[in-house]
Amino acid sequence: MADAIMIYGWIHTTFFGFLVGLAAENAKGWQHYLFLWVLSLGWPVIVAWKLLCKRKEKH
Repeated sequence: MADAIMIYGWIHTTFFGFLVGLAAENAKGWQHYLFLWVLSLGWPVIVAWKLLCKRKEKH
C-alpha cells in the first residue's frame, strides 16, 4: 500500500505541475484556475476509490 501511495504522489505532483504550468502560460482567466482546482480535488478521491475497490476484491 505504501508503494501505491508513493506512486500516486509522484503522478499527482507531476500531472498537476504540468497543468499549472500550462495554465500560467495561457492565463485564460479565473475559469481555467477553477477547473484545475476542482480537478485537483477530485483526482485523489477517484484514486482512493479505485484502490479501495481493488482491496475489497482481494478479500
